[in-house]
Amino acid sequence: MKFSVCTARWQAHFFQHYVNDEAKELIRRAKAWRNEIWDERPASGGKPKSYFLSLLVFYAYKMAKRQWPGVSFRDIAIRTADVLKQLVMSHETMDIVWEDGVLDNVFYRRSEYPGLNCSRPRMMDPINPHNNLRMSGLGPVREGNYGPGDGKWSWIVANIGSLDLTTSLD
Repeated sequence: MKFSVCTARWQAHFFQHYVNDEAKELIRRAKAWRNEIWDERPASGGKPKSYFLSLLVFYAYKMAKRQWPGVSFRDIAIRTADVLKQLVMSHETMDIVWEDGVLDNVFYRRSEYPGLNCSRPRMMDPINPHNNLRMSGLGPVREGNYGPGDGKWSWIVANIGSLDLTTSLD
C-alpha cells in the first residue's frame, strides 16, 4: 500500500461521522501512550502509525461496547484496553473487517467486491479495501509517517501491557 492523498479526505470523513467522542478520547489516550514510550531511533521500526492505531482502538472500543453496554466511561476504557491487548497479542490470527455489525454504514461491502479482500491475517482499511493495515500500519519513523509499514509487531506486543486508557490527558 502506498500513501494516497485521495484517501485522506475519506479517512477524515470516517472519523468525523463514524467515531463518537468517547472513542475519540480513547484514541487520544492510546496515541499519547504510544508517543510516551516510543523509542525515536529510526532503526527501531514497528511504530504504530496514527491511522492504524486509531482504527485498532476504535475497533476494540466497538467490541467492548457490544460486550458491555451501558457501563461507565472508566469501565469502557478498561474494557477497551483489555480488548485491544487481546487483539495485539493475537495479531497472527487477526481478521478485522468493517461490516460485521461494527459500522451501520460502510464504504464498501465484501460481497460487492469479493476480489478486494486482503489475505489473512488482516485488518482491512475501511476506506481502501486493498490496504491490509495489519502490515502497513506499523512502520519505521519517517517525516510525516507516510508510506508502507514494516509489519514488525514485536514492539507493540512487548509494550501493550503498559497501555492504560483510564488516565485523562487533561
